[in-house]
Amino acid sequence: MVTLQSRKLVSPTENLRDQVAHALRAALIAGEIKPGGVYSAPALAAEFGVSPTPVREAMLDLAREGLVEVVRNKGFRVTEMTEQDLDEYTEIRTLIEVPTVGKVVRTATREQLEALRPGAEAIVAAARGHDLIGYLDADRRFHLDLLALGGNRHLVAVVGDLRKRSRLYGLTEL
Repeated sequence: MVTLQSRKLVSPTENLRDQVAHALRAALIAGEIKPGGVYSAPALAAEFGVSPTPVREAMLDLAREGLVEVVRNKGFRVTEMTEQDLDEYTEIRTLIEVPTVGKVVRTATREQLEALRPGAEAIVAAARGHDLIGYLDADRRFHLDLLALGGNRHLVAVVGDLRKRSRLYGLTEL
């Protein structure tokens, strides 16, 4: 059985399924659940102190994101990320993000850019506090907020998905 240190389920703004999915992503990033490992919804539910249903639903969300795959009658296997996968995701993100940030720099108001400052400060604070999960979460939010200034919500959703898929699993410290 796995012991999850990243299992904070306390967000009043997220439903239980989303809280579990967020905690599972954090456990993936922190290396608490390993690529190639098979995990059952009931066992993970016991770790989180919830019923298996929101865990199963969260794992199905992660399966749609390509982070896990369904193993019939056993649970979910964490997918392995290859160097080629990371290179390909990085190439796609570069093709999308660089021109979008260029557009934002040309079109955003000073006030819009200034509104990003708390997000940047949250990244720095998490890094100084050696809070890996907080750092990655603040980094994700900042970059998606920056891209949102480009005005294309579909682009932001695509980049958000790519960021989830390309996260560096097993990264244990800053």
